[in-house]
Amino acid sequence: SEEVSKDFDAKPQGNLETVDMSLGDYKCEFSYVSTGGSNEQWVIHINDNSDHVVCIIGRPNPPKSYLLFHDFTATLTNTKTGKLSSPLNVEVYDNEGTTLMNDQFKVIENKVVPDKNFGKNIVLVQL
Repeated sequence: SEEVSKDFDAKPQGNLETVDMSLGDYKCEFSYVSTGGSNEQWVIHINDNSDHVVCIIGRPNPPKSYLLFHDFTATLTNTKTGKLSSPLNVEVYDNEGTTLMNDQFKVIENKVVPDKNFGKNIVLVQL
């Protein structure tokens, strides 16, 4: 099992921001537009345990996030084949630690994006 993590500052500046990380043939990318108070420390993490790759983007531990996410896209890609061998097993959590219902986000192939009832509140995305 291999894993890598890196911290990044989620910046609430209303601009499109992107962070990514690679492990072997896999790349995880998180793009977002947020507003709110000040920068927050977030983490992007990839774990490859040979039969399944997981990418997690979120607050460490996770404390609450005070940012409002107007848009986001989380993507996991096999850079060698362009595809994933199995469907994504996606979970998205809000500040209460509650899993968002699937009318708040949708999975399109290898990416997660907001859906019509998204409440602009995420603290962790796992795919």
